[in-house]
Amino acid sequence: MKIRLPQGISLSVLLSVFGIAFTLVLTGIAFREAIDYEKERFHTDAETIYDSLNERISALGEVATSLSTLVSSTPRVDADQFRIFAETIKARHPYLACTAYLPQITAAERESFERERRDRGFITFEIKNRGLGQRFHRAPVKERYFPIAYFEPFEPDTAALIGLDVLGEREYGQAARRAIVTGKISLAPDDSRDAPRTGNFLFAPIYAGKIEPTSSRGRETTINGLIAIGLRPQLMLKDAIRAASTSARWRILDHQGRELVAATYSSLPHDPEGFVPFTLTKRYIKDFYGNSYELVISRPLPWLDMDYTTIFLVAMAGSVITLLLALAGRQISIRRRDLEVRNREIEKQVAEKTAALRESNKLLRLEMEERQRVAAELRNVQKMEAIGRLAGGIAHDFNNLLAAIMGYTELAAMELPSDSSAQADLDQVLKASRRAKKVVQQILQFSRQGPAERTPLQLAPVTEEALLLLRASFPAGIEIETDFSPGCAPVLADSTQIQQVLINLGANAAHAMQEKGGKLRITLGMVQDGYVRLSVSDSGCGMDPEVRDHLFEPYFTTKKIGEGSGMGLAVVHGIVESHHGFIEVESVPGRGSAFHIYFPSTTARPSDEEHRGAASIPSGSETILLVDDEPGVLATLERMLTSLGYQVTAAISSTTALEIFRSGNTDFHLVVTDQAMPQLAGTDLAHQLRELRPEIPVILCTGYSTAIHEGNFRNFGIQALIMKPCTREELGRIVRQVLDRSATDTTPSAPGRGPRN
Repeated sequence: MKIRLPQGISLSVLLSVFGIAFTLVLTGIAFREAIDYEKERFHTDAETIYDSLNERISALGEVATSLSTLVSSTPRVDADQFRIFAETIKARHPYLACTAYLPQITAAERESFERERRDRGFITFEIKNRGLGQRFHRAPVKERYFPIAYFEPFEPDTAALIGLDVLGEREYGQAARRAIVTGKISLAPDDSRDAPRTGNFLFAPIYAGKIEPTSSRGRETTINGLIAIGLRPQLMLKDAIRAASTSARWRILDHQGRELVAATYSSLPHDPEGFVPFTLTKRYIKDFYGNSYELVISRPLPWLDMDYTTIFLVAMAGSVITLLLALAGRQISIRRRDLEVRNREIEKQVAEKTAALRESNKLLRLEMEERQRVAAELRNVQKMEAIGRLAGGIAHDFNNLLAAIMGYTELAAMELPSDSSAQADLDQVLKASRRAKKVVQQILQFSRQGPAERTPLQLAPVTEEALLLLRASFPAGIEIETDFSPGCAPVLADSTQIQQVLINLGANAAHAMQEKGGKLRITLGMVQDGYVRLSVSDSGCGMDPEVRDHLFEPYFTTKKIGEGSGMGLAVVHGIVESHHGFIEVESVPGRGSAFHIYFPSTTARPSDEEHRGAASIPSGSETILLVDDEPGVLATLERMLTSLGYQVTAAISSTTALEIFRSGNTDFHLVVTDQAMPQLAGTDLAHQLRELRPEIPVILCTGYSTAIHEGNFRNFGIQALIMKPCTREELGRIVRQVLDRSATDTTPSAPGRGPRN
């Protein structure tokens, strides 16, 4: 039976349509199964999160009840005993932020209670209330008080809460009265807008006797005190979510609809700050100690995060089938005559090109050899790029370490007399730290992330410093001899790179003399045409002409595997050429080698900036907000600024600094902030601070940044840029300049205090 296709439709088209339809059906089935799996997994994760959060809430409630029972059974609770109670409970329950004990004090007991607390070390203790602006004042006379007697953990920022009568607080007072009257745990929101922050509290009543009264009147008359437990709702929600790709909102509302507790957390990598539109959402509502408990768990649309491997494979398989069907239909429709003609053409082309292929085979072999050589060079280039990226990261971390070392060294030196031997030792530490700072700059230059700093300098002192390092690493059988001409002109160079040249040449000389020992001779003098010649010669094994011809090639080495990388002399050659100099090499096998390096001299005079005295450091008394996420660097900068007379408020993170501003404490003359910080970078922090106070000046202090540099930092609203590590003189000078310029350009929001010199 012969089947005829409709006119105008070929077999190839028909088979292609069939293949496309088959592919769409299979892809749709796979996509639907993937979505159903994501929905089922989401509902399972939501139930797990809900159960986990409820377990933590119940545990805190049981802690409050058990602690109130424990305290009520103790005749007298002292500070040490309560601290042991609190620390034991907090070790078992990490979601507990703090614990407080509030005894009931009547008006007749007030004076004796205050006197007892003052005798126990709280010199200024009194029962007090909190007014506007977080100002405390003595509580007025009333029938009874519930002051905070013990607060754990006891820290400087919570010391002001000792003696605070919670019945005098708005939200805390209402929650405390509910706990007293109902005999149940009561939740209170955080009603403090400024420091000290006290947070959400669960209040549990403590009654006299072992049996709790059944009436509100009985509870009022037998109440002995309260136990208050601080919550960490954000930590509770975060731990409940764990590693699930989920976001959640948790709120607790009172009967009037006011928000008592609010926490939001997202474990989604693309949604760190909050929520995006979701389609998979599950809501839970539950009673929470007389309040409305609401938990909303959401996850992004399934097709944003699900595994497309199966769908992709199905689609690819269908596409391949469609393509094969189309090709088969086309091949069937080609006539036999066309095939024969094509075969004859192919045979003719093969015959014509066979001779050409024989001739081109030789050229192909040459081309393959060239490609192999280019591939080897490309691998070396990629290796150097990887080393450069690694060097940039190491330089960033090393800058933070140097900042702490240099800062603490300068602060320690200030405390010592000028003629002290320790003072001289600290000066050497500072000198070595400055040299390490230049090494970091050289690493950044090597990774193409920082410019080389070339200044006029004398080569003799730089050479002496390099010899100190060489002498410490040379074996006893090698003698070092120097000959420096006194009339050498300065050169325009980077001292750290010059020292690297000397150390690399010295290390090669030591390797050449390691078997028999010998003499290393370093000379320095002027030659014709205004060049300064630095010569490094040894009495080692020497080199033959073949080795000398490849001496400065990267990765070329005569050392054994593990003893050298072949980059030392290549780096020396690159440094000398970058200084517009050149190298001459003399070597005789068995008699040693000599490297003569020529640098163009300069008429500029070397600066003595490293040894400027500390007396010229400008100071002041303004208020400064200091932000850095490295504790060591933060403490160092804070002490340096404080030693210059400034009033410093230190923040360990950018979010903490932003909270300080948002809480109303914006009476700062200057902000000094790090750049690379989690959650909020330094430039982003500066932008948000200017929204709160547009005229606030900001100094960015960073160890390394690819986005911020000397050419563009003002585009981000930054008044000055300080690269870590910085000295006390550099920090004081730039801070003083920015403060003086800000006082001239803008009208300060608070009375300023002028500089002190």
